[in-house]
Amino acid sequence: MSEQQGVLFQNKERKMTVKEIFFKYFSYFSFFILSVIICLGAAVLYVRYKVPVYTASAQMFVKNDERRGGSVRGSGSNDLIDAAMGGSRVNLDNEIELIKAKNIITRAVVQGGLNMRYFNKGKIRTSELYASLPFKCTLVSKKDSSSGFLLTLSNLTDAGADLNIGKEVSNSGKRKIEWGIPFYCNDAYVILNKNQGVAFNNETPYQIRWEPAANTASEIAGSLGVAPLSQRTTIIVLSLRGSSPERCAEILNNIIQAYKTVNLEEKNRIAGNTIQFIDQRLAIVTQELGGVETNLKEFKTANKFISATNQLQQFMEDYSATDKTILDLEIRKQVIGSIEDFINNPANADRIIPSNLGVDDGTLTALIVKYNELILRKERETPMQAPSSLVIADINNQLGETRTAIRNGVSLIRRRLQDELNNFKTRSSRFQSELIEMPAREKVLKEISRQQSIKEGLYLYLMQKREETAITSSSTISNYEQIDKAVFSYAPIEPDARRIKLFALVLGVLLPFGIIYLKDIMNDKVITRDDITKKTDTPVVGEIGHSKDMQTLVVAHKSRSIISEQFRIIRTNLQFLLGNNKTLLITSSVSGEGKSFVSLNLAAVMAISGKRVALLEFDLRKPRIINQIGVERKNKGISNYLAGQAVDINDLYYTLDDYPSLHIYGCGPIPPNPAELMLGSYMRPFFDALYANYDIIIIDSAPVGLVSDSFTLHDYAQATIYVVRQRYTLKKQLEFVDEIYRTQKLRNLGLVINDVMVGDRYGYYGFGNGYGYGGYSYGNYFDDLESKPWWQRFKWRKNKN
Repeated sequence: MSEQQGVLFQNKERKMTVKEIFFKYFSYFSFFILSVIICLGAAVLYVRYKVPVYTASAQMFVKNDERRGGSVRGSGSNDLIDAAMGGSRVNLDNEIELIKAKNIITRAVVQGGLNMRYFNKGKIRTSELYASLPFKCTLVSKKDSSSGFLLTLSNLTDAGADLNIGKEVSNSGKRKIEWGIPFYCNDAYVILNKNQGVAFNNETPYQIRWEPAANTASEIAGSLGVAPLSQRTTIIVLSLRGSSPERCAEILNNIIQAYKTVNLEEKNRIAGNTIQFIDQRLAIVTQELGGVETNLKEFKTANKFISATNQLQQFMEDYSATDKTILDLEIRKQVIGSIEDFINNPANADRIIPSNLGVDDGTLTALIVKYNELILRKERETPMQAPSSLVIADINNQLGETRTAIRNGVSLIRRRLQDELNNFKTRSSRFQSELIEMPAREKVLKEISRQQSIKEGLYLYLMQKREETAITSSSTISNYEQIDKAVFSYAPIEPDARRIKLFALVLGVLLPFGIIYLKDIMNDKVITRDDITKKTDTPVVGEIGHSKDMQTLVVAHKSRSIISEQFRIIRTNLQFLLGNNKTLLITSSVSGEGKSFVSLNLAAVMAISGKRVALLEFDLRKPRIINQIGVERKNKGISNYLAGQAVDINDLYYTLDDYPSLHIYGCGPIPPNPAELMLGSYMRPFFDALYANYDIIIIDSAPVGLVSDSFTLHDYAQATIYVVRQRYTLKKQLEFVDEIYRTQKLRNLGLVINDVMVGDRYGYYGFGNGYGYGGYSYGNYFDDLESKPWWQRFKWRKNKN
């Protein structure tokens, strides 16, 4: 292929414009309208027959009991007994979870009888009834409380009604019941009482459903909403969704009442437990307090304790007095010792004994006075008496006796003083020991006194708390208060007709988009031009549009039809492929892609131009061309010639009246060995004869994706057309085409796109404008449409598609 040819046949990738994308989806306008109608219709039916959902709400105030430290549950109380018995501050998170507890809801259900429900059974929708019921059902007893029952009533009268157990109303299971008469069903005794003043509606049957309270509580819990009103308040907002607004409001009121009742019961139980605990502790504390007081009494008695301070002061005074007495005795002892030393000293025999030493003994003092008077008398008489005088001798005798008496008296007094001194020293030692032991005894006394104070304080505290608890339990008020009765609105929150219809409208528009887009991404066949350009660089020779005509030969001499013009474009473009060569091979990937159709019409358009054309039906395995032109097949054909049978080549072709220069060589009998025949020795003479008689030779070969016949014919063909059919050829088969193109297994390969549906829906806008093959292109052949109004262009595209 020349460089000019390579440039001419270069594929150029083209992206769809916004306008093309818009018209692609706009071509499905009827699909969009149908989708919107269906979605809106479904939305209207849903709104019409959906059981409406209502909502009710109530507010509950959680009080902060400062005396008890808050509500019953939690933590944070400053009082020991309150903290031990469960006192707390308000914790809204805990309160919210406790309100939603199943036991609270179950209690509310039981108290309000909310597990007995009434319905009006319509043909499509079943509505719940709550107010203005024509009758009331009362459960007398039930053996198995874990299972419920369903009753259906019909034909209500003033006397009774027809009863069916279950949903269905049937004559076989129907029985008559009377108002106020108990009857047995599903292990339960039930009474139905007629409500006076409420009329019956026998157009639709009534249903009565009873469920265990736990099941009803679980159903309510799934629709119950509990949240704080704000962060700065202790108000909790309860909301409930259901099919009956009155029932929802009643449920909320019962839940709050049940929660208040549980709170009161819990407070009373706590008060009772508190009083019991205090009584037990009082008995123990009273016994302990008596023991402590007994110990204190015994300790004081044993230690002669009146007051630690007074006793210590007395001990100090006695100790000081004892020490003073000891000091006086020591002084007196020394004075007596001095007198004794004075008397016993011979040098002091004639000297006066001092009498002012503070001797307090009268006898000794009298003896000293007598002794001193004798000394003075002797001193007066000595000068007047002779040494041997009787007076002096008598005085000396008296002095000796008195000295002896003084000596004996001093000795006696000294011993007496020593005894007293020893006694007082012993007493002083005892005082010292008692003073040393005084802190220890004071410590023991303080410990006993401390125990006494603790027991007395604990006793008084318990007595006070007992009185407070008794007073509180007699006038208990719940920590919770319902601000107002539950309120509800008769306007349902579901279904929201406006929102649902808007959603249906959006869905009706988006659903076709999704389906179309999903169809595009799930499609594995060639649809758009990009599907070809992304898979292969093989040049495109031309395109053949989709035709509703059942005829195979669509090219006529003076025809100006679209397909005829397309084959003329291909004829012009083949000049670049064939050049001065004659033989053109036409193949495809699989059967059904229009290979024979393209071969026949291409041969016809060549013949119209005045060329002598030979069309060879070389698909020896499944020939179709002769059958398509509507002539009777001969007994001889190409297979006979290649098999070496004695046949004249001029006897093998067929002619058409409108195409005298076109000779169609039929296959003949289908051979058992077509591949061997093509490799035989008669192939070359056969083609040499054709080269000599024809300007163009077109070979309709077998699909190259199934058998190797086309590769066998490679040596006899100078150019190859590979037929790709829109919406039929697989995209992955184009990879095989690209491999053939790159490896040149087939010479001068070009593509023909067959059965093309162009326009918005398929996103296929042709290769004519982008490839410069000359002649008309499928894109600009209809350029005059752009000058027409948009509705005419749309009508043309719609009819074309």
